[in-house]
Amino acid sequence: MGYITWTFIAQFKYEYSGLVKGGFVASVEQKFGKIVRRLRERKGYTQEEFADLVETERSYYSGIERGLHSLTLMKIANIIKGLGMRWSTFFRYMDED
Repeated sequence: MGYITWTFIAQFKYEYSGLVKGGFVASVEQKFGKIVRRLRERKGYTQEEFADLVETERSYYSGIERGLHSLTLMKIANIIKGLGMRWSTFFRYMDED
């Protein structure tokens, strides 16, 4: 992985790990999970259907939506692909929420 990719990840983690939401600090994992849940529901998938689509065990996927897991780039890529989105489009949601 190149310098630019790691720089992006470090900056992203720094910017989003300290966002205050409703009186508590939301972790990047919680924010990611909340957005994934919202987009999955808009697409009409159940958790089980979407977990199968992104090749993840359903209970683990549930934890992703609850912000309990730090994900690899490959897992994030599979989720974004499963949502039928481009990375840039998905991360706009991270900025807006």
